[in-house]
Amino acid sequence: MKSGSASTWVFLGVLANLIAVGCGGSYGSSHPVSVVITSPASAPSIQQGQTVSITASVSYDSSSKGITWSLTGQGSLTNQTSTSVTYNAPALVSSNIMATVTATSVADPSKSASITITVQLPPPHTVIINTKISSLAAAITTPVQFTATVENDPSNSGVTWMLAVNGAACSPACGTLSQANIFGVFYTPPSSVPAAPNNSPTITATSVADPTKSRSRDDQQFHHVALWWWHRCFCEFLFRWSRQSRLLDADELH
Repeated sequence: MKSGSASTWVFLGVLANLIAVGCGGSYGSSHPVSVVITSPASAPSIQQGQTVSITASVSYDSSSKGITWSLTGQGSLTNQTSTSVTYNAPALVSSNIMATVTATSVADPSKSASITITVQLPPPHTVIINTKISSLAAAITTPVQFTATVENDPSNSGVTWMLAVNGAACSPACGTLSQANIFGVFYTPPSSVPAAPNNSPTITATSVADPTKSRSRDDQQFHHVALWWWHRCFCEFLFRWSRQSRLLDADELH
């Protein structure tokens, strides 16, 4: 009698386990919901104004309800679906910031996964004048070309050009600019030596995308072109003196 009773209890225990497994459990307990960020594989770093596409997956989500998205920090979320979202960084940041995007299971809100995104300041916006000339002669017949490059200018807007003395426009007394475009300009000195300060004008290339930037390669704000016409006059004096000496020598020989 006792042997039959023990066998009955064993049979009922096995039967209960089989029923639990058949109903989707594992010895009376179901698999827990799990949320994982699948892309990006690691925490990304982007610049202001850029975006990141983020995807996530939910395991053991028998109701297929997917996930909801939330953001902690600056920026915004768009294109939200039950498995993906797009993070949009702020258009402008004053310093590097971090934002956290979280995917939360709809079926079990206690289960979630997060990814942290670093939004960095863009590289420095720098203007470089490629042509370096320290002096020019007056009345030269061929204009001098100046070119400029703007580093980290995603819009490729180039520069504007200005010819000035002490910050004020000085053309035509200090020379003229012609054929100006976003990458270059031609400078022509005046036909005669002007009085100071027009004998030392400044050519400035200013970024179109960021007008606060107009620096040259040597980290000075302006690229100077000093018009040292005395050098040309001195050369002409030497030439005339040498010619006159030769004429005098020729007369003495005759």
